[in-house]
Amino acid sequence: MILLENVDTAYGNIKILESEKDGSITYYQGEVFQSQVDKKGVSTCAYIHVMKDVLLSAKPERVLLIGCAGGTLATLMHRAGCEVVLVDVNDYAFTLARRYFQMPPEVTCVAADGYTYLLESDQPFGAIAVDAFNGRGVIPSQMRKKDFFRLLATAIGKQGVAVMNVMTAHDLDMEADRIAEKMAAAGLPAVLYDWPGEHDRNTLVTGGAVPPLSIPTGKEPLWLQKELKGITCRASLV
Repeated sequence: MILLENVDTAYGNIKILESEKDGSITYYQGEVFQSQVDKKGVSTCAYIHVMKDVLLSAKPERVLLIGCAGGTLATLMHRAGCEVVLVDVNDYAFTLARRYFQMPPEVTCVAADGYTYLLESDQPFGAIAVDAFNGRGVIPSQMRKKDFFRLLATAIGKQGVAVMNVMTAHDLDMEADRIAEKMAAAGLPAVLYDWPGEHDRNTLVTGGAVPPLSIPTGKEPLWLQKELKGITCRASLV
């Protein structure tokens, strides 16, 4: 691996690495993996592609993404024709996303806490994604409170969708299910996209007008089709 950047920010150390084997670029915050793209700037993480499909199911013109890292979801949504507003507390993440991960300059970047941004904004969005973690891989506490999900519900209205990425340690870890219950209590009927049996995995909690998704569609690269085969759609277990 080639070290492209090693920088200490107010929100922790960030390392950007390039694979000598395939040219992929990886973003680490502290010891936590955050993002990876191939040479074309396309995310190599299956859950990012599922998040994109969930967001696009609402046919949004304008989307809000909370949490930047490599900006890989923002890049996919922009390429799909959406107006993208990207919010992160660490404004240097925007620089790294554009410098190394091919995030387009047309993505509107706002340096702010996602909770505060929603609290102070009165602008509607067709879809919202939350993919925000600190350097320990933990979702910020203000984004796990009931008030936060009420703000999400207000921002997307009755026809929009919201999706939150939650790290799941194992099948007995109920954090994603507890978040699904908070979404439902805020008026966003929730379903979870999950990879049962996998350890330290991404579980996507989706709420709002979420239609059933056909995953995979057969249009994805072979590696992505293989990873998507283990995904399930389920209701909350709590």
